Amino acid sequence: THTHTHTMELSKTESFRSPFHAGEIALQEAEGTRRSAEQLGRSMIHSQMDYPEVELLERQYMLVCGAISRQASADAPMLWATVLFGEPGFVSGQPGYNASVLLQAPAPHGWTAADPVHALLQQQGSAVGLLVVELHTRRRLRINTRVLTAASDAHAPVRLAVLELFGNCPKYIQLRTVVARAAPAADASGGSEGGGGSSSTCGDGRGDTWCTMEKELSAEQQALIRGADTFFMASYQAERGCDVSHRGGRPGFVRVPSPGCLWFADYVGNGMFNTLGNLQLDARCALVFVDFDARTTLHVSGTATLQRTSADQARDGSCRFVQFHISSVVQRTAWVPFLFSKRSNYMSPYNPPLSGDANTDSGGAGEAAQEEEGEDETALWVRLAAKGSVTDDIATFTFIMEPHATKPSAVFGQLLAHVPGEYVTFALDLPPAEANPQQPRRVVRTWTISSAPAALMLAPTKEERHPPQFTITVRRDPAGLASCFLHDALKLGERLRVTGVGGGHTMSMFSSWPAAELLQAYAKQTPPSLECLQRVVASVMPSHIATITGGVGITPVMSNLRTLAALRAQLGRVSADLAWPVITVVHSSRCPPQPHASELLQLLDAGVIARIAWTVTGAVSDKPPGPAAAAAA
Repeated sequence: THTHTHTMELSKTESFRSPFHAGEIALQEAEGTRRSAEQLGRSMIHSQMDYPEVELLERQYMLVCGAISRQASADAPMLWATVLFGEPGFVSGQPGYNASVLLQAPAPHGWTAADPVHALLQQQGSAVGLLVVELHTRRRLRINTRVLTAASDAHAPVRLAVLELFGNCPKYIQLRTVVARAAPAADASGGSEGGGGSSSTCGDGRGDTWCTMEKELSAEQQALIRGADTFFMASYQAERGCDVSHRGGRPGFVRVPSPGCLWFADYVGNGMFNTLGNLQLDARCALVFVDFDARTTLHVSGTATLQRTSADQARDGSCRFVQFHISSVVQRTAWVPFLFSKRSNYMSPYNPPLSGDANTDSGGAGEAAQEEEGEDETALWVRLAAKGSVTDDIATFTFIMEPHATKPSAVFGQLLAHVPGEYVTFALDLPPAEANPQQPRRVVRTWTISSAPAALMLAPTKEERHPPQFTITVRRDPAGLASCFLHDALKLGERLRVTGVGGGHTMSMFSSWPAAELLQAYAKQTPPSLECLQRVVASVMPSHIATITGGVGITPVMSNLRTLAALRAQLGRVSADLAWPVITVVHSSRCPPQPHASELLQLLDAGVIARIAWTVTGAVSDKPPGPAAAAAA
């Protein structure tokens, strides 16, 4: 009883403490995200490690680390970032409130002087930030720690005490998969030379090559950074320790105007500003770039400052950018022990188009010629064909796809044969808000596709066919710039730019999806074969499915259910001989009417759904319910 009471008192005390420090709070207030960031932070930032997080840790081939020595001073750039590699299990976790992380020494050479972070990991009490990035699933987990048990020698493990951890969304992560272990590199005798700055080259006899330079990047290293689509960023704050974050974009999103400086735009994120908040209080910063093809890492240490620009000078769709001044560089060449592959559509659909010349410090809106209509070959233009009301604040938007006549973009194919439950990414060009002149003109937003794939809906006769369409279902958020634009300003016939489709099978009832076959059939303007459709039905796993949703969160479920209904219609009499899943839909909303109530009842009558359960959690109006609400009741 005493222990329980003590825990409750701690909880009450903790409930009044913000998960953010003064730098983060100041930036949240300046950017207008303070309230939403506090709600988000209280729900997701914690110190307890659960078993799913441990499982995520233990299957990794790669772990990003940032570290700072206890003896760090403003005179010495003691903050560094690196990437550790190993077979799954080289990093493990101890769950619970006193959580810890155990790092095995990297094979085969152990902790080496070639890597600037390794020495810091061997200092007890050092602040260490960890970032798990599972590139093939776009999952990531940030963990701030301190060294609990330092490595006693080059091959001893390091145990880290967890201070706080939280997950991040999949934005801007490029898909890559480990395919094989690389052949061991031959022993090296030196490193690449820098251009223009003083440099020293050293080796420890363990097969590593690296080059340490002062203040400047070589021409080769500048090219590596300009070609990068990913890097990792370490920052530090005295109370919370070291933190590591991921940054991604199209190749060229990091500009290198000079050998001693680089900059990049700060894309739309969760609004908590953890990294930039740290920089408000401590400008020391570290970056690490990974050249996955050359198996080389480039480590850069220095200071970073947040800069702002006006809306008409937004860069890469953002009015914020980070300027990084270089003080030291370490390069490790051809040492990454794994080979990575990437798909043709590996780029994140969230990546915004780049402004201006990626190789200079330009990038103003006046030079964004590539963003003019028709110039962005990776995008797809869509036209609003219909808008329908679902509830008072939820509406559907149906768009017609308009692929280029001679060179359709890859996005067209992805959208035409999307996996049920996937999302679509829009790049919206909006005027700056009067109340916030710093609001960027370009915002990137994603919404789940609520319709069945258009490639599956091809009518049997030419007279019945219409241009390919897709539908999204969007709730209007009074504080949401993009959702208010769709609900209040977008008119029928107006065009928007779609930059990607993503999500895979995360929200799909189908374990496999014949996108290539569907596209081939569509190209011939013929319905998919019965054999193809039967394989799709057979891929639904498991045989009994329960979906549990709230509010507009039913959108991906509707995409799956509409796809199943389309399959039944396409298969005709054959459908009676197939094993269809038994689906129970459980849905909750704050007040009647229930979204899609009439359609769900039709799907129930058609046998697509076996059972429906509705709940209402908010205050029920005294007004008589509409037909859909009455039917739901």
